[in-house]
Amino acid sequence: MGRVKYCTKGSRHKYDRGYCTQCGIPERSTWPRLIYEFWQKVNKTKDCWLWTGSMQNSGYGNMQPPGKATNDHKTLFPHRFSLMLQGILVPPGAKVCHRCDVPLCVRPTHLFVGTQRDNIQDMVRKGRKAGTALTPTKVREIRKMSSQGLPNHKIASRMRVSELAIYRVVTGRSWKAVK
Repeated sequence: MGRVKYCTKGSRHKYDRGYCTQCGIPERSTWPRLIYEFWQKVNKTKDCWLWTGSMQNSGYGNMQPPGKATNDHKTLFPHRFSLMLQGILVPPGAKVCHRCDVPLCVRPTHLFVGTQRDNIQDMVRKGRKAGTALTPTKVREIRKMSSQGLPNHKIASRMRVSELAIYRVVTGRSWKAVK
């Protein structure tokens, strides 16, 4: 039987399939490949650094650790990994919140560690309410601007919504009923 490997946080933190069973941090031996694959899937725009890899239905990015099937490990979120690369560990149960309100952004200066309450307070401070930012009129306007060649980030800025919301409208993933 092989030697049991422990996470750097202590004897209760053991690795299973390359991840700590308590805090979800990947085993250090997998980091070089994870780091390489991470940067291969990041598009640095003027403002946000956008994750271009796989995405969950929630709109957040999803990283597949090397050599593991999706159901064999904890999900590793690119925005969390971005902070880990900066030496910022995210405690279990904590959230990584986006100052820029772009779920696919992994730019460390746009991210902060907080609670769900912090995230909701940030949303309220910015005057956002989930699901109410767009109207059928705005959706038609977005599609028109996109068809005229205006980039998604500029449309998002004008409409005061995330680039992800614009992407979903333009590709027909949301607001399908609006023509």
